[in-house]
Amino acid sequence: MEVRDPVGASVGDEVQIGIPPGPVVWASVVVYVFPVVGMLLGAALGLHYAPEGHGDEAAAIGCFGALALCFAVIWVYDRTQKHRKDRTPVVVRVLAPGSSASQNACPDDL
Repeated sequence: MEVRDPVGASVGDEVQIGIPPGPVVWASVVVYVFPVVGMLLGAALGLHYAPEGHGDEAAAIGCFGALALCFAVIWVYDRTQKHRKDRTPVVVRVLAPGSSASQNACPDDL
């Protein structure tokens, strides 16, 4: 995992990392809300433009088509945001200098 290191940690140090809350909230909205809204809009559009007697099929096609489009948009958004410095985790502090990262890879209290 790549992190910004303003505290000057060394290889092998056990560190605490932090993630700015703004990007986490925004990413949650993009991943969870955007597809649901897209599906609802796709279903409504499919139903609106459906030929007589085929409303359910058109709504389902519109729903899943919009979901696929939303996933494509999220994928592109992820690729454009991945390397932004303001969205990168940051080393907050060094917890134990020189400790082996493999010793503490999975704490027991998780």
